Amino acid sequence: MHAVLTALTDELKRLKADGVTTVSISDESLGALRTLAGRQREPAAEAIAVAAPATLITQPPPRAPDPADASIPLPPAVVLPAGDKRARWTALRERVLKDATCCAHVRPGKQVVFGVGSLDARIFFCGEAPGAEEEQQGEPFVGPAGQLLDRMIQAMGLRREEVYIGNIMNWRPELPTTFGNRPPTAAEMAYCLPYLRAQIEVVDPALIVALGATA
Repeated sequence: MHAVLTALTDELKRLKADGVTTVSISDESLGALRTLAGRQREPAAEAIAVAAPATLITQPPPRAPDPADASIPLPPAVVLPAGDKRARWTALRERVLKDATCCAHVRPGKQVVFGVGSLDARIFFCGEAPGAEEEQQGEPFVGPAGQLLDRMIQAMGLRREEVYIGNIMNWRPELPTTFGNRPPTAAEMAYCLPYLRAQIEVVDPALIVALGATA
């Protein structure tokens, strides 16, 4: 029981640090917490702000506009052409590689990155965005993280060529330096998501594995 109260207290602290101002809880749950706290003689329940019975209410503070979003237009409308999987995927890939917004945000000498793998894959691995190695080779997950992913795939009894690997982003989010990475902004992801959804539609996997917190 002590571990439960400790975990609850830690979660409340985390929510507070994230800007959550109100946590709503039912009378039944509050009563159970008071009973549990009474048994342990700990004041953990006093840390809970009580409101009307409801679900958790989160109210993060508003974020200032990200300067990186200034040049990002509205998401494109993506309609796949008729044909088999290969024809639809090829047309989609060609459109992404020539997309004006994607190309405008690629560093000089680097490449737009599109998904790779089997179009009949049952597993679709989805990451956040290309890194330095990926924008150099034009393929997702070819750097150190990709090598780890390859070993994980092999441990599953599969080969890289038997799964599909893609990213939310088609370009590496810009930084003032040539090294390091940053998470994509909401506008950047919103622009690229129609292309990701189209890839998922073509492959039609049984399982999508999100790689990393952003994905």
